[in-house]
Parts: sequence; structure tokens; C-alpha cells
Amino acid sequence: MKKRLYYMLLGLLCGLGAFLVMDHQVVRAVDEEPKDVFGRAYPRGLSSTQSLFTLGNISYNSTEFYTPSDGNGTTAIIITPARYNRVGSVWSNMAADNYIDLSKRQTMSMWLYFGARYYNGGDGMAFVMQNDPRGVSAFAQGPGGSSIGGETLGVWGSTQDGSTPEVTASRAIQNSWALEFDTYLNPKGANPANDNKFDINLGLGDTNYNNHIASNYPGEVATYNTDLSMNHEGLVKLGDVFSSTIDKILSNVKWRHLKMQWDPTTQEMTYIFDDENFDVDGQANGSPSGKAVTRTVPIDISKLNLTDGNTKVRWGFTGSTGSASENNFVIFESIPSLVEAEATAEIQNVTQGRTVASGDAVIAGDTLDVHYQLSYLSGNQSWQNIVASLSLPKSMTYTTAQITYPNTDKPAETIDVSKLSNFAMSQTLGQALDSSVARADIHFIGTAKAGTLGSTATVPSAVSTFKGTNLIATAATNNFVIKSAKPLTIATTVNTVNIQQGDDAVLGGTMAYTSGGTIDNTKVTLYTKLNEATTETGTLASVESSTNGTYKITVPAEGLKPGVNILTVYARDADGNKSNTITYTINMTGYLVLKATPAVTFERGFAGDTHQILDRQGDWTVTLEDTRTSGSKWAIQATASQLMQTTTPLNGDIIYVDINSNQTAITDNPTTVASGTKMGDDPTTTDISTGWVPTTGLFLNTTGNNNAGIYTGTITWTATNSI
Repeated sequence: MKKRLYYMLLGLLCGLGAFLVMDHQVVRAVDEEPKDVFGRAYPRGLSSTQSLFTLGNISYNSTEFYTPSDGNGTTAIIITPARYNRVGSVWSNMAADNYIDLSKRQTMSMWLYFGARYYNGGDGMAFVMQNDPRGVSAFAQGPGGSSIGGETLGVWGSTQDGSTPEVTASRAIQNSWALEFDTYLNPKGANPANDNKFDINLGLGDTNYNNHIASNYPGEVATYNTDLSMNHEGLVKLGDVFSSTIDKILSNVKWRHLKMQWDPTTQEMTYIFDDENFDVDGQANGSPSGKAVTRTVPIDISKLNLTDGNTKVRWGFTGSTGSASENNFVIFESIPSLVEAEATAEIQNVTQGRTVASGDAVIAGDTLDVHYQLSYLSGNQSWQNIVASLSLPKSMTYTTAQITYPNTDKPAETIDVSKLSNFAMSQTLGQALDSSVARADIHFIGTAKAGTLGSTATVPSAVSTFKGTNLIATAATNNFVIKSAKPLTIATTVNTVNIQQGDDAVLGGTMAYTSGGTIDNTKVTLYTKLNEATTETGTLASVESSTNGTYKITVPAEGLKPGVNILTVYARDADGNKSNTITYTINMTGYLVLKATPAVTFERGFAGDTHQILDRQGDWTVTLEDTRTSGSKWAIQATASQLMQTTTPLNGDIIYVDINSNQTAITDNPTTVASGTKMGDDPTTTDISTGWVPTTGLFLNTTGNNNAGIYTGTITWTATNSI
């Protein structure tokens, strides 16, 4: 009831604000106290962050740590309260190893809250990386050197008292880069007052939807123009990027998620805003919002003026209010220098052998593997005391689950799936993750539940949270649908085809659902395996889209071997229904296959003799298989390499002696040693070596003095079509 009343009130305020804006009247929402904000639902974050952050050492700092009274352990940081003319700052405690290391990938994840001011918020807050010599005392200064808020948000330079770009830059936090979340347009009218100039050139005009996000270097002169407007890098105009009216403003009683990702290779910062849901009806907390705004900007780290090879900078938040105010709260989920890690989720369809993409269909009865992977990347601490709050995809029957730690000797941990309640459970990992145990895999194996024929179950994305002492990560599975099985069958129009060497094999078949219904060929894939290949391929298969329910498969000639080829085929439609497997036999004829004894020898000779003809010794079998038509002619050629004893060549050659006693050296000289004509259309095999009498065939002819020992070489046999 409380939640419903809250949303009714929110809707009333939004509607009232829109009405009064049209009349150009001013509305101020009621100030919220922290106990009011945290008396409602709020995101869970890291606890006891007081030791990791230091409040800014500035006069009248309004920033404070706040621990809600509900006892869940989250610590929030109030940058500024909803009071006028306040300033605030908080910085990472570098003595506690809290910093950004620009030499490594760094991810900062957090929830931001901008109060309940709607169109009348001000001024906002900024995420800041800085190397200012003042350290935790760094803050924007006015002309007299005192801390100043307003449009500076505590980080940009002040434009008071006829300032110039140079003077403005000198009043900012030095050696810094900042990402602002600006809830107040400066100027808000056509004639900006002094110290109200930064947003002159944004083209937002006097509109309620003027909130924006942007970045730049506060201490650099180039950040400010001669009219003292500010150059907004990576600009996000919320009024342009969000479709929902309530999302076009920051101070909208909603927690907004922010992820900052630093890439040391490209030296770019990517900020992702509003990427996760919180307290949205029908959506799990932490689930993808579908409306994330992403910007990537290069950062010139030389402007941070780090010296002596130092790559570590201080980071934190500054904020301010002026004549308009709002609550500015931060809840941290990660501290990159302590632990840089990530969690991912995917679903593998084991039955179909593929990953389930968003919106994919699976078939009732399919075995699915819901897989969460936690990966430790770097940090000064291990990811400790990880509690997995698991929310699993519904419409499933889970049978087994376990946690494994790949590439380690850590034993697997069994998860008791009987403890699942409404597809959710909590499980503590037995191992902390660090450089030695850098990964944990959580697998839940189950089957998609069967429904009535033709029914479909929609399974929404499921969000799981992995909370450790020093890092909170979330991972969401893809949404998918479960369809009832629809048996698919395929049949051949012909099982065996005979082709000539060099021709493609074209095979045909039909497809049908046994329960009836039309086959849509464009949504069917044929999977083939040729001659017991180790992997399936779809590249050989093409579905004839012109005639639904029929197909043809073209197997290129270069993929076929002489003789018998076996092709197995099955079909799968876009929903994952798999057919029976059928077999085709492809007989390739019209070819010549030459086989020869792999190792042959000649009889021993005598060292030193100047001339010898040495006969063949042992098995010299050379056969030719011919599947061509009757009358086809053939010829066999032989060529030999130089015989060698290590690096010493033989004085002599292998020679061919024909029936007329003519001798031909075949060393590097292809020589025809047999020829003939095929008789009949049936396959024939000819053994040419049986036609060699003692005085014909191949011999070894030595022609000079040779050392004792073994000489080796290679004889190459070639069969050709003869004209």
C-alpha cells in the first residue's frame, strides 16, 4: 500500500509540475530528509565505506556518510542535502588503497539519487578524477579564495567578477577531469547574471528539460570560451535521449545507475547512465533498463600532471546547491583499485548446441545450462565473502547445480537445487577470487518445461547479484521463449547419386511437420557432415526457398573423394525443432587412382665400381584403378629425385628400360613407364609392375665411383588421361 501511494503521489506531482510550467509558474517540491529517502526501497551497496573515502577538507562541507537504519549494511554518501547554498565533496582515501590506476582497466559502478525537485533542482554533482596539490582540500574557489558552489558544482572554475577563461580555469580543481550531472541551466534566461554563464551555448533555452551530462578538464583554459560558456564534451541532453517525461530530468525521485569504465589501451573513459532498473514495477532490480545512454570520450592524462611514472589519481564527487537545491546521494557498488572484476550470465542450449540469444526460442524438453561467470581481473584485495543472490530463469525444472574454479585445484562445490524457492536462492561461494583463483563458474542445469501443443511460455530476463565485502556485481540472463515441440521430419527423393570426377553432387529431399503446418524454408537450416567429418557444417546446404517443404544440397566436387562418399543431413528450424538424420551415398566415378608401394629398394652394388645396373629388389607394386568409360586411354609417368647419401650425390640415375632395351634416365625427367586403354565400363585395376620382365622396368644405373652406404631419394608416380 505504501508503494502504491508513493507512485500515486509521484504521478500527481509530475502532472502538476507540467501544468504549472505551461503557466510559467514556479513549483518547489517538498524537501526530503534522508530518513524519508531510505525509508523507501533503495539500492544495496557497499558497507562501511567511511574507511575508503575521506570527506573534503573545505569550509561548510555538507557531505556526510549515512547508514540507513534497516540494518542491511549499505552506506550511502550524501554529497549535498536538499538545502540552499550548500557545498560538498568526498574523496578516495589513497592511504587505504582507494584510487584510480590509469595503467589498468578500471570500472566504477554506483547508484545516484538527485532528489525530488523535478523541474526545480539545482545544481547537481560531478564525478571527478584529480591530482590537485591540495588533495582532499581541492574545491572550486571564488574571487576571494573561499569555496564556491552554484554552477561550479564544486569542480569547475568560478566566473564571478569579470573573470576571463584563464582566471576561471585557475579557480577550478587543478589537474583534473570531471563528469558533471547538471540539474540547473546556467543561464536559465536570455540575460545571464554574473556567475551564471556555463550553459549559454547549449541551445536548451528556457525549458524544463535542460538537465544534461558532460565532461571536460576543469583546470584547463580551453574548457572555457571567451563568453565564459563551458565546452561540454560527450554531451548528453536528457531531454533529447529519453522518451519518458520523468526520465528527462534528474531530480525525479528515482535512483539512476552509473557505470564508468576506463580503458588504459585507448585512454578513453566510457560512461553508461541509466543502464539498470531499480524499483520499476515488473522489472527485477539490476535488470537491463533498455534505455542506457553511453558516451566514450578520450582523456589526455598528461593534463593530470602525474610525475615520476605515477599512474594513480584521487577520485570522488563534488556537489553544490544555490538558489535551487536537491538531495545528491551516491551508493557505491565497486572500488576499482580494491577489486576489478565482472560477472556475466549466459544460457547454453545443450540440446541444440548453441547460446540462447535475447528473444530466442527453445523447445520444451531442451536441456539448458544457465551459466554465471565471475572473473577477477586485478586489485589490491581479493573479492571476498561473495554471496550469490541467484534469480534463475523461470518455466524450468532444475536438476543439478555446481560451482567450479577453472584452472585451479579447488574442488567443485555442489549446490542443493531443492533450496530454490520461486526460482531464487542464496549461495555463498567457498572461495575468494584473486589472481590465483581468478574465476568461478556457476552452472544450473535444467530442462525447459513442456506445455500444450502450440503453447508458448515467455521467460523474462533474470537478474542475479554477487555481493562481496568489496564489490557488488550483477548479471542478467537473456529473455527467451519456450515453444512446444513440433516434430520435424526430412526424407530423401533419392538416396544414391553417381557422378563423374569433377562434377558437383546435387541431392534433394522434402521437409514436413508431422503435426501439420507449412514449412517456411527461410527459417530452416540444413546441417551436414561429409565422410565422418569431425564437425558439422551448413555451408554445403542450401534450402530451395522457392518451394516450401523441398530442398536441395549441392556438394562441390572439390569436397568429394574418388569412390564412395557418405553425407549425413538433418534439419533444424528457427525455433530449434530438430529433424531425423538421413544418409546420402555419393559415388564418384570417372577417375584414376594410382597406388604404389611406399618404400622400394634396389639390390646392393659394389663401392668403387664405375658402372653397374642394379635390379629391383622386394615388392614393387604399382596399380591403377580406372572407373572411366570403355575406350578411355591412360598413361603413367615416373620421375625420380637425385639419390643422396646425406649430402653426397650418387654417381648414377634411376633408369627406365623399355621392351626395346632403350634406357631413359628419369632423374628430374618425367618418363612414361606404362600406358593403355580401358576395356569395358566396369571399374578396372591394372598392375603395371607385373608387366615388367627381368629386362624391363626401373633399374639403378651407377656411372662412377661411389662410397659404401645407403643412398635415398623419391620416385613420383603420376597417372594421366592419355589422348
